[in-house]
Amino acid sequence: MRKLHGLLVFAVIVGLAPQTVRADGNESTPLSSLAGTYGVTVHGSLALCTDANFQEAACAENAKHVLPLTVAEVGVETIDSTGNACTSYVETLSDLPPDFSAPIVVNPAVVGQ
Repeated sequence: MRKLHGLLVFAVIVGLAPQTVRADGNESTPLSSLAGTYGVTVHGSLALCTDANFQEAACAENAKHVLPLTVAEVGVETIDSTGNACTSYVETLSDLPPDFSAPIVVNPAVVGQ
């Protein structure tokens, strides 16, 4: 479960990766100009690969089981003028294609600098 949580955090970081922002024609943007509150939406799919003992494995090598999942997230992120950020969101993970399994719903908060 801990590795799955790590994978989810990685998916959030990738989903929230900042895009290049330019203001006033400068090459870089000061953190203070990014301060504010933003809506966050993420959707996509991923595959969790395990070996015969259900331990995480590289999908390209010794994967005995491949568990395809679909991910949907919605939340809010607040950034202050010094670059500190707090993100709160709701995430659902469902089997792909959908089946009888109930989706996993999590409500994590991510804090960073």
